[in-house]
Amino acid sequence: MPGRPAPPARGWPRRCRQHGFSLLETLVAFSVLAVSLGVVLRIFGGGGRAAVLTDGYARATTIAESFLAALGTEKDLQLGRQEGILAGGYRWSVQVAPLPVQMERISALNFPFLPYWVEVTVAWGEDDRRAVKLKTVRLITNDTSGGGQGGVGAGGGGRSPGPGGPGGSARFGSQGPGAAD
Repeated sequence: MPGRPAPPARGWPRRCRQHGFSLLETLVAFSVLAVSLGVVLRIFGGGGRAAVLTDGYARATTIAESFLAALGTEKDLQLGRQEGILAGGYRWSVQVAPLPVQMERISALNFPFLPYWVEVTVAWGEDDRRAVKLKTVRLITNDTSGGGQGGVGAGGGGRSPGPGGPGGSARFGSQGPGAAD
């Protein structure tokens, strides 16, 4: 009959039928949504941090490699430690020392080259938490005509080891290798 309402569902009285979600179901759904969004945001945030960290390591490695390439060619090796700060907050240090393996024997034989241990460190971040350290051995011309420690200059004949003689004051400056002092 058209004027009569539909009979109630079986087993449930008409007033007890649900028309939507209960408050508890809604709260559980929002909790699951919040946890899921938190996990997704953490994943994307971690990817961004990893990209920034990778970029920092790539830049520091490039800086350290350029220091190693310039040492002994563009800039004379200086015994001891040199350090400075570059733009972008990168701090560099170069440590040069004679290689401790049988130096007396090499010097006595008048070997034309002397081995030097070179260590370049580039650090960045708060408290230098991140750093790249490259180490190598360089053979430098044994220039005994200058007296003293000789052999610290770049390998070009009787080239001077820099201003002030061996252990002098030639530095990279704050700009790094290849920059005008």
